[in-house]
Amino acid sequence: MTLNIIKHNNYPNRHLIYAAFVFCMSLAYYLSLLHLNIAHAHDSPTYYTRIISDQIYWHPHHLLYEPVSAAWFYCVKLIFPAVHPFKMIASLNSFFGAGCITMIYLIAVQRLKFSNFKALMACIMIGGSFFYLNYATTVEVYHIALLFVLASFYYVTKETPISLFDAMIIGIFHGLAMSFHQMHFLLGFVLLPRMLRAGLGKFTIYFLYGSLVVITSYVWACYFERIYTFDGFLDFAAGYLDSDSKVRSDSSSPLLAPLGLGIALLGGRYIMSTEPFKSFILEYFPDAMYERIFILHDNSNIFNMSIQILFHCMFFFCAFMVLKSFVQRITIANFLKHTEYYFVIAIYSLFFIFWYPHNPEFWGLQLAFLILIFLTQHHNHYLLCFSSFSILIINLLGTGLALLDPNNNLYPNGVESLF
Repeated sequence: MTLNIIKHNNYPNRHLIYAAFVFCMSLAYYLSLLHLNIAHAHDSPTYYTRIISDQIYWHPHHLLYEPVSAAWFYCVKLIFPAVHPFKMIASLNSFFGAGCITMIYLIAVQRLKFSNFKALMACIMIGGSFFYLNYATTVEVYHIALLFVLASFYYVTKETPISLFDAMIIGIFHGLAMSFHQMHFLLGFVLLPRMLRAGLGKFTIYFLYGSLVVITSYVWACYFERIYTFDGFLDFAAGYLDSDSKVRSDSSSPLLAPLGLGIALLGGRYIMSTEPFKSFILEYFPDAMYERIFILHDNSNIFNMSIQILFHCMFFFCAFMVLKSFVQRITIANFLKHTEYYFVIAIYSLFFIFWYPHNPEFWGLQLAFLILIFLTQHHNHYLLCFSSFSILIINLLGTGLALLDPNNNLYPNGVESLF
C-alpha cells in the first residue's frame, strides 16, 4: 500500500521531469540550427531591421512581438555580445518553440493519456516538422502566441473542474495569445462555450482577465504609436483586415489548404520540386511559389535523390495510414472524447481556407492536433518510430541544414547589407 501511494504521488513529478527533458532537447536542437538566411521568411528582414535600429512598430496584427523581441535582444546582447544579432532575436523563437513542444508533451500524457514513449514520438514528429523547425530558427511571430494557445488549451481541457484560478490563467494566456497574434481570437470559439459550462463566475473571470490583457496591449500600442483619437484607433486596430491580397474565396481554396498543411509537415523543398507536384503548382497556383523559390535546388546528385525517395515513401505511407485510420477507426465515440481538438482543427482550418491557405504559417496548430488525434488510434511502436524520425530527418536535411548554407539564399543583393 505504501509503495503504491508513493508511486502514485510521484507520477506527476515524473511527467514534469520528462517535460523538462523535452524542453531542453528541443531548445538545444533549435538553437543548433539558428541561421542567417532570411530569404525564405518574407517578414524577417522587416522585423530584424526595425528591432536592431530601435524603430519598434506595435503592429496591430501582432502587437507585442517586436517590443518583446527587442527586450529579448538587448538582454541576450548583454550576456552574449559576440552572437550575431539575427541569431539573438531568433533565439526567442527557439525558446518558445521548445515551450510549444513541451506543452504538446504535457497535453499528450496528461490529457490524451499517451505513454511516455508515444508522447516522445509525438514530440519528435511535431517538433521535427517544417512549421515548428522553420519558425523556431528565424525571426517570425508565430511560436510565442502558439505557446499561450497550447497553455490555454491545456488548462481548459483538464479533467477536474476548472477553478477560479484556472479561469484567470486561461484568460491571461488567451489574452497574451491574441496580443502576440490577432488570429488566435479563433480560440475563443472553443474556450467561450467551455468556460460558460464551468459557471458564470468562472466565465466572468476568464473574460475580464483576457480583456484586460488585450486592452492593456492596445493602450500601450496607441501610446507608443501616438494614436490619440477613436477613429485613429479603429484604423490601427483593423490593420490589413480590409485587404483582399490574402483572401482566397474562389474554388481553388480547398486545394490550397492541403498544400499549406503539407508544407507545414514536410516542408516545401520536396513538395514543390518533385513532379508532378511542381508542374501542378506552377500551372495552377503560381503565387504559392514565389516565397519558397529558394528551395528549388538541383536534385540531380545521389544525396538529394535519396532524400526524394525517402520523401515519396513517407508521403504515401502517411497518406495510406491516415486514410486507413479515418475509414476504420474514427468513431463517434472518438469524436466525442476529443471534441475540443476537432473543434480547434475545424475552426482554424475553415478560417484559413480563405486567408492565404497555402501558407504553412497558419497550419501549425492544426498540424499538431491532427497528429495527436491520429496517434490516439495507433499503437505500433515501429510505425511510430519510422514516422517520427522520417519527418525529423526530412526537415533536418531539407530545411534545417539547407538554411545553414549561405548559398541557398537567392536574394543576397537585397539582404546582404543587413548583416
